[in-house]
Amino acid sequence: MFFGNIISWLMAGLIVGCMARLLVPGRQSMGIGSTMALGIAGAVVGGFFGTALFGPSLLFDSSGTYDVEMAWPGWMMAALGGVVVLGMLLAVTERGNRLT
Repeated sequence: MFFGNIISWLMAGLIVGCMARLLVPGRQSMGIGSTMALGIAGAVVGGFFGTALFGPSLLFDSSGTYDVEMAWPGWMMAALGGVVVLGMLLAVTERGNRLT
């Protein structure tokens, strides 16, 4: 069960990372591992902001169980979080390249 959870996080991270990279214009030189890490970090950031803005009941029904049909807000928040993380990463690395 634990190994399956890790694989799920990696696959979801890859999907979210690809979504974030598609939404940010320009070229980002990242490999698959970096894209997965971007997606996982984006999911954490998006989950934090989604919970802060909408509360923890965004993905759960009234009985407290996960509602698969309502999973799209979580994916959207994860992608937006990935865009934020990628934007910050590009701002830091571009600034560092301009200084040299």
